[in-house]
Amino acid sequence: MVLAVSVAACGSVAKQGTGGSGGSSSGGADGGGLGGSGGAGGAGGADAATDAACGDTQTDPNNCGACGNRCSASFFTCTAGHCGNAVAQLAGGEEQACVLLYSGAVYCWGENNLGELGDGSVAGTNTCETNVACRPAPQPVSGLADVAQVSVAALHSCAVKKDGSVWCWGVNSNLELGHPSSSDMNCAAAGAATAIPCNPLPTRVGLPGGVLGAAVVTGRRYSCALTTTSTSTPQRVGSSSGASSVFPAAVTALSSDHDDYPHVCALSGGSIWCWGANPGGQNGHDPAADPACGATVCNFTPQPVKTAQGSAFSGVHSFGIGRGYGCALKTDGTVWCWGTDSAWGALGQGSTSTNSPSPLQVTAPLPSGIAALYVGGGSVVFAVDASGAVWSWGRNNYGLLGNGTVTGAEPTPKASGFASPTSMSVGQGVALALKADGSVWAWGDNSDAELAHVPGTQGDQMPPSGGECNPLPAAMQGLP
Repeated sequence: MVLAVSVAACGSVAKQGTGGSGGSSSGGADGGGLGGSGGAGGAGGADAATDAACGDTQTDPNNCGACGNRCSASFFTCTAGHCGNAVAQLAGGEEQACVLLYSGAVYCWGENNLGELGDGSVAGTNTCETNVACRPAPQPVSGLADVAQVSVAALHSCAVKKDGSVWCWGVNSNLELGHPSSSDMNCAAAGAATAIPCNPLPTRVGLPGGVLGAAVVTGRRYSCALTTTSTSTPQRVGSSSGASSVFPAAVTALSSDHDDYPHVCALSGGSIWCWGANPGGQNGHDPAADPACGATVCNFTPQPVKTAQGSAFSGVHSFGIGRGYGCALKTDGTVWCWGTDSAWGALGQGSTSTNSPSPLQVTAPLPSGIAALYVGGGSVVFAVDASGAVWSWGRNNYGLLGNGTVTGAEPTPKASGFASPTSMSVGQGVALALKADGSVWAWGDNSDAELAHVPGTQGDQMPPSGGECNPLPAAMQGLP
């Protein structure tokens, strides 16, 4: 069955399953899918489901992942060899970030003056950049349990629970939470002339009866859900009447960006289909013939990303999109990018002025045989090679490339010095990585405590663009 894509109301990738970020077991593109192995409070999953000495090591909290590895009393569950407080998925955003635990709980940290952390308040324990309320210590999202996947955008987040229901919190000025803003509280954004509707508690999205979410992605002003049942409302992508989808096969992954001119893409049958704004060719074709949409041009229905010869770009393993561009990892281990560089070099071509509506291969010095790809909303890309080394390119004014520098842009792929992540998530301002020992590493912008520590501490730097950042990956503290 072709899974319907339902739009609830302007990133990250979400894909069914429990593989690496982006949804596949060998990695993906961004942070929307479940992923990771190992975890705090629990050893990595055992190779066998049973051990002759202690029995079931996959579900027994007294022997979770290994004989004698007892889960803590607060997280006394064992799932696939992981204790409840082990990290299952990472979700980096713009001003905040979250992790999903194997217990089904979600913990978030960062800016909270608009209810972004979902703890029921618009307050913080600290005051961060421009008098913004923030919470450096990870806090549980209030009342949210049994979560299967989470996605974090600029000012709002959404989660899919194991029962298929979709829940969102944060800003709702563009109905991105999936309900009318008339029922929301008015929140005061720093520097804003008027209050902004927001909801600091998770609220259920009113998807039609019988429609269950399989995955969700969030953009700057919108949310999209991959559903298990066809639907025409809130709005089915590819059909205004709920008729048969335009996708050639089941949609297995979604990706959203964080641009003011947003677009969304889906993976279907090894090819990528995109819709929304296309001023720089981010939808994978020349925008010259596209219709006008306000101040830009766009596509109202999904269009296939095409090669320079005009055929469908195929053989895609995983992908992700960012601000005006996209990148894909093909099944042969090659990396390809398209769209506009936006002066940051996100296409990996050694130039900050390369623009191409058709995919261009990212070549040397990037090695062949790339194993995983992670694409961020802030014009940055990470690739993990066969040895586990992490390569990065693109925007670096807040140290997001993780190589210890705060240069403006790096258009040529370079080894970052970080290695062996089991999954990653790259937001607009922060990058997160999970290692096999269960530790979570973070780097990038920390102006609003996105790195889970008080800005200006733990080696933070003040980049030329202002604020606080840390360009070197550091193990996070404070997770349960």
